[in-house]
Amino acid sequence: MGKGEKDEKDETGMGVPERESDGPGSRGQNPGGARPGAGAAPVAPGVLEPEDAKLVILARSARPRAYVPRGGTAAAEGAAVRDTDGRTYAAATVENADARLSVSALRAAVVAAASSGARRFEAAAIVSERVALPAPDGPAPDGEAPPSVPGVPAAVPAVDDLLVLGEFGAGVPVFLASPDGVARGRVTT
Repeated sequence: MGKGEKDEKDETGMGVPERESDGPGSRGQNPGGARPGAGAAPVAPGVLEPEDAKLVILARSARPRAYVPRGGTAAAEGAAVRDTDGRTYAAATVENADARLSVSALRAAVVAAASSGARRFEAAAIVSERVALPAPDGPAPDGEAPPSVPGVPAAVPAVDDLLVLGEFGAGVPVFLASPDGVARGRVTT
């Protein structure tokens, strides 16, 4: 360990080196948020780890609770996140008459976790009929999600949703699944 690096202990007593973004008072957050990783990567069916498959199941079970009476730009989604203590949080989309006030399932799950004290995440899952998968020849050249077109529902996950999760750390995998619960892709914060 180099000069000036801190060594904190986790619940197992093992040393955990402080991340560069863990400055005083940052509480493990990534100041300014993380930029989402480049495009979605396909996931082969049946290759999820058991804990990640559980996240997809939780997200799928949350989806029917979505509140989307208008069916406008909001999609009926379910999402689940797992913090570094292994606790899971699930949520669904909440649409509002003013589209700017609608809350995606991923944002709702992150807010539920953060308000319960979670500050770092291991993984997340989103179940939606609007899962955005890479084109056969790969993601867009700039690595960004497709732009929003007025009147056309946005693809999942939205860049802003990944930024909300990325506020708590970069490199968090987000598994993307269709309503049948089959993981179709993966992005990272």
